[in-house]
Amino acid sequence: MYIRLLNGKPHPFEEIGCKAAALNDLMAHHIVIPQAFVVTTTLYHQFLQDNDLQIDHPNMPQMITQGQFSSSMQAAIHQGLQDLPPHGRLAVRSSSLFEDTKEASFAGQYATLLGVSRAEVFDAIKHCWSSMTHAHVQSYATKQGISLKTSSMAVIVQDLVHADVSGVSFSLHPVTGDNQVVINASYGLGEVIVDGTVTPDVFEIDKTTGHVNQIMGFKEYWMRLKDDGGTDILDTPIDCQTRFSLTPYEVEEIYQLTCKLEQIAGYPIDVEWALADHTLYCLQMRPVSVTQF
Repeated sequence: MYIRLLNGKPHPFEEIGCKAAALNDLMAHHIVIPQAFVVTTTLYHQFLQDNDLQIDHPNMPQMITQGQFSSSMQAAIHQGLQDLPPHGRLAVRSSSLFEDTKEASFAGQYATLLGVSRAEVFDAIKHCWSSMTHAHVQSYATKQGISLKTSSMAVIVQDLVHADVSGVSFSLHPVTGDNQVVINASYGLGEVIVDGTVTPDVFEIDKTTGHVNQIMGFKEYWMRLKDDGGTDILDTPIDCQTRFSLTPYEVEEIYQLTCKLEQIAGYPIDVEWALADHTLYCLQMRPVSVTQF
């Protein structure tokens, strides 16, 4: 199949990749995630075949972006778009067969595009595919002992959450391995936290005692969705920098979600999440890499 809806029903892992499989499993457990569909690895391989592309070609990134979708591929993707909110912007994310595993997270390696319009979604999908062949990704894979020559990449097309606050939480301390939930949070869209652009607020919650240690970050910038598409990074107002981005209630809500997701997964996890209009969304979940502590 060319597309799969993320709906909690079983889908072949080899078609949707690690990230999408994790999100789909969470839907089966009634966790709130953005509406989404997956452009499958079946479509990816057919695209390569139709455009006579070889994954190890030195000009592969440019060749992918110049490739053309068949009419049947376009129809399938348009069908997936019909199941998403009609006027919202999109987040387009990779979901390869190797990322978000216990052995290798590939965090921040592949492309993520935010604020994508429906007219831009085909180019965004190709951009995600092409990122698999970038030099820094190849270098990361080599260090992990992974060959990408036979790799496949699905792509997640999600309704974009217009986050008031977003961040990452870990079900155990990512540096020390202590039995704590650690929450990193800042204003706006979460890419500036994931890529280290901002110094976020940090909340460390002891799982045994419930004690919360709060460390205020600078929260120097916040990423927002631009009216005409794409994103913009602005200076955070001083009054927002000098107060915590989460209320005690929100800290507790994220703590409970993180613990629940760890229980579902059966191993320590890190979670990208977003708060919008008082609703907490899980954007993605992966194992805490053993190299993190």
